[in-house]
Amino acid sequence: MKTLFLCMALSWVACTSAKAQESLFVAHVERVTLEPRGGQYCADLCAASGRHNPDGTTYVCISNDGGCDKTEFVVDRVLLGDMQPGPHTFDTRIGEWGGTHFPITHQPILVHMKPGFVEWAPVKVKDGKELAQVKAFRHGGIVSGVDLRSLAQGDEDTVTLDALIEHLPTRR
Repeated sequence: MKTLFLCMALSWVACTSAKAQESLFVAHVERVTLEPRGGQYCADLCAASGRHNPDGTTYVCISNDGGCDKTEFVVDRVLLGDMQPGPHTFDTRIGEWGGTHFPITHQPILVHMKPGFVEWAPVKVKDGKELAQVKAFRHGGIVSGVDLRSLAQGDEDTVTLDALIEHLPTRR
C-alpha cells in the first residue's frame, strides 16, 4: 500500500514524506482509525516532559494534540499531479479542535493535496455528470493558481469535473 505521511502537531504544516507536487484527485474513504495519544501507534509528543536540559533547566511541553488519525482511501481518478490510482493512507495528528481530516463517508470526494496541506469537497452525480461541490473547500480551493470556487456559476456551489479539468494545467 502506498503511504502518504503528514505529521501534524499544532498546525497544518509540519513534516511530510509526500511527493513535493500538488495533486487533485477523486477518491473514496475506506477506513478511518483514531488512536489515542501515547498509545502504541501514536507517540505522546510530551513524553519527555519534566526531563532536565543540559543547562539544568527543566524541559516543559505543552500540547493541544488530540491523538492520531489514520485514513485509508482509494484514489479513483487523478486530475492533477502524480498521485497513483489505488489504495493510500493518510496519517496525521488530531489538533485541539478534534475531528478527522477526511469525511466519514464512502461517497466520492475531490481531494486537493500538497505537502503539509489537504482539503476535500464532496462529489455527487447528477444527470450522469460528476459535480464537485467546490465551494465546500475550507481553505480556498486554489489549485495550481486556479480558484476552483470561482468556477461555480451563480448560486451554484458545484462545477463538473470535466469543466474543472479544462481550467487546470495539462497533466504531466
